[in-house]
Amino acid sequence: MADSPSATALVSVGMPVYNGERFVAEAIESILGQTHSHLELIISDNASNDGTEEICRRYQRLDPRVRYYRSDVNRGAAWNFNRVFHLARGKYFKWASSDDVCHPEYIASCLPVLEANPDVVLCYGRTRIIDAEGRPLGDYEDQLDLQDDSPVTRFYRYLSNVRMCNPVFGLIRPQALARTRLLGAFVGSDNCLLGHLALLGKFVELPRVMFFRRWHEAASSYDKSLKAQMAFFDPRWRGKVATPALRRWAEFVRIASDSSLSATDRARVYIRLLQILAWWRDVYGPELRQALVDLARA
Repeated sequence: MADSPSATALVSVGMPVYNGERFVAEAIESILGQTHSHLELIISDNASNDGTEEICRRYQRLDPRVRYYRSDVNRGAAWNFNRVFHLARGKYFKWASSDDVCHPEYIASCLPVLEANPDVVLCYGRTRIIDAEGRPLGDYEDQLDLQDDSPVTRFYRYLSNVRMCNPVFGLIRPQALARTRLLGAFVGSDNCLLGHLALLGKFVELPRVMFFRRWHEAASSYDKSLKAQMAFFDPRWRGKVATPALRRWAEFVRIASDSSLSATDRARVYIRLLQILAWWRDVYGPELRQALVDLARA
């Protein structure tokens, strides 16, 4: 009997990495060990100066599904995340962090949902936070199961619930992803990317823990200063003024203006964004004042 389409679909998994020697082998094995084996693993090494390159090249020699690329200079995490998507060839796409782990059935569980529902742009499993040794620290409720028919309703619910952006590591329909601006070189750009996807289609959350997000001292979001996080996304940023919250808000405005929403729906989105600006004035106001101080000192 012939395989079903979901059993044969090529899935591209993109793994950006920078100095990931501690966990990258486990992350690679969690992808190569997926029960859906018709996949390619695209690793983009952002000029690591530890043992990352040797580890990745070893897996490339062992498994023909692994494609390894190395940059001569560190161009930042945003560039590297976008690069693996541009190199992808599969019917579906998934980002994979170089320090997190996926359940072996992650792709196989998400794939039938996308195959059967063309209006779904992203399917993801529930999240468990683990420590450096893989010990569970607790489950995280993403609450981004967005299956409303109305794009504005999905967007409202998204803005109300999004926090850690774990669903960005779910299985994504690349045609939808290509319509976004991908990841920008600023803190929280994954928040904007997911918001854009929510306008383009539905999100389905599977009721099973399948994503294990590692919380450790070297993680990009682990208790780092704003300047350190900005430099992580774009090394060229160093020394510039940081306004990430305002940048995210402005990006949402841009996304709405560039969308195919009706004039009425676009106006509704603008109103909600203005409400958010008012609700979070205690965040936006001090950030703007600090930016003006930094500009005066420059």
